[in-house]
Amino acid sequence: MEIKEISNIYSALPQCGAFLKALSDKSMRHIFLKGMYASSASVFFAAVCGSEKGKGKSEKLKEGSE
Repeated sequence: MEIKEISNIYSALPQCGAFLKALSDKSMRHIFLKGMYASSASVFFAAVCGSEKGKGKSEKLKEGSE
């Protein structure tokens, strides 16, 4: 299994969506992540960044087609 495959698995987790939602909430001042061991935090944040980049590209494509 490659890192990209692992990142895709992490980005599909509901926790990833919840984390992105918490980041976009301006009233949220602190976010505590529990249960991340070893390199799981690094993989999680890489997946979050990757999913954000993917969303940005798809939104630009939609705007360009209009």
